[in-house]
Amino acid sequence: SCQQTAESCADPLFIVDGKVVQSKLQDIEIDGSDIESIEVIKGEAARLIYGESGRHGVVIIRTKTKP
Repeated sequence: SCQQTAESCADPLFIVDGKVVQSKLQDIEIDGSDIESIEVIKGEAARLIYGESGRHGVVIIRTKTKP
């Protein structure tokens, strides 16, 4: 639960396999064993790369490619 302001508790931008996902983390359906990597970009770096969409941070999830 968030004890700070609503602004600082907003959800980050989620990107899965290069596509922006308009969901909260709990709504993203990915099997943990299918995840290849997770990258987190925070602060001004996220905002510079992703604009206003990244103002609350960015979580980039890459899944393993299937043969």
